[in-house]
Amino acid sequence: MFRATIYGATIPCGIVRIKKEDEIKYKKAECAAKLAVEKYNNKENKKLLFLEITNLNMQATAGALYYITFKAKDSSSDQVQIYQTKVWEKINTGYDIKVFRMV
Repeated sequence: MFRATIYGATIPCGIVRIKKEDEIKYKKAECAAKLAVEKYNNKENKKLLFLEITNLNMQATAGALYYITFKAKDSSSDQVQIYQTKVWEKINTGYDIKVFRMV
């Protein structure tokens, strides 16, 4: 990772790990993960329930690219599995789910 300084502000470049203490980014990523689960459920006729993020990385782009590992429960079997999603938060146009998979 490197940091670029623009107008006196330091901006991390590359893919960086986001900790839970960074509440704003973490909440945005949580919304992105929940949307990815919702879209997966609709597309695959499943009933996954988002539980929690277990690992979060972010890359600054034209918006933000979130690499999210999370736990979700299949409500039909009560089985908890680990999933990964890659979600692009576009500037002013919402989210675009690039990857959704079970680990």
